[in-house]
Amino acid sequence: MVAVDASDAAAAVTAKAVELAARRHAPIEVLHVYEVDVIGDDAVERESLQEANRVVAGHVAEITATGAVPAVSGHVLRSVADHAATGRLLVREAERLGAQVLVVGRSTSGPIARWLDDSSTQRVLAEATTDVLVVQGTPLTAQP
Repeated sequence: MVAVDASDAAAAVTAKAVELAARRHAPIEVLHVYEVDVIGDDAVERESLQEANRVVAGHVAEITATGAVPAVSGHVLRSVADHAATGRLLVREAERLGAQVLVVGRSTSGPIARWLDDSSTQRVLAEATTDVLVVQGTPLTAQP
């Protein structure tokens, strides 16, 4: 199972999931969390549901085009609250699907933001009952 977002870093996360699944001859489930934040009495969407579905469809198409894995599917999960709730949602979905490995990107939040609100990656690492692979988000060869 691979958790993706619309960032450029998601390509590296997806590539690592394909590499791992190809070695295991395992299918991939692509997940994207459609987050709705609650600020006071207002609900604020980070993206539209249509955009979230496009993110999943794009990653599914890219993985399918590689021909490296036996099956690819994907769907959008909905989370209302904070990033920690998103992490919990990913963990529950990994358990429900019986995922062998949950592949996620590392947190892009700064230390103050992580102190105020757990990142989804931190929550996944704290609560996962399956193996978790945290991907840097950019290919290591691209870093200075």
